[in-house]
Amino acid sequence: MGFHLQSRESKYHLVDDTDTPVNQANQFLRALEMRGLSSHTVRSYGFDLLLFYRWLTQANAEIG
Repeated sequence: MGFHLQSRESKYHLVDDTDTPVNQANQFLRALEMRGLSSHTVRSYGFDLLLFYRWLTQANAEIG
């Protein structure tokens, strides 16, 4: 439904249906990795962002 979470080498990336990265979300996930948070924590945040971006799409809204 518009977005999905990919895992490559235990790093998580949010992409849209055309596999285009969602840069704002992925910058945040990279920052969490750089802070040394566990991959489980980063994955959890990734799924939260996934749900958020799906909601934005359904609501026809954008991040300003």
